[in-house]
Amino acid sequence: MNRTLQPSFSWAARLAVVSALVGIGAGISGLAVSLALGGIEHLAYNYSVGTFLDGVSQAPPWQRVEVLAIAGVIGGAGWWALRRWAPASCRSNRASPAHGCLHCRPSSTPGFR
Repeated sequence: MNRTLQPSFSWAARLAVVSALVGIGAGISGLAVSLALGGIEHLAYNYSVGTFLDGVSQAPPWQRVEVLAIAGVIGGAGWWALRRWAPASCRSNRASPAHGCLHCRPSSTPGFR
């Protein structure tokens, strides 16, 4: 029973279609993120024409600090939410700071200690 695996035409066609769909999806996602980031920049620094550097340079110092503080609060809240509700990714006996796993804590689930 010596079987050799030879890709069929349907397999190659499916691979091509899936690859194209993944590429299109990635492009659309990248475009959406880019547009969202540009909108947030314009909203945060209150400029409508020019580059990001121009907008930040024209913003008063208090606004620059305020935008960074708001970003820090949003980032901190997201980090806290992940630590609070996301499942721990390290569930082994080696999940300790001594083994390079700084973000893990011991599990309270029986059998995962």
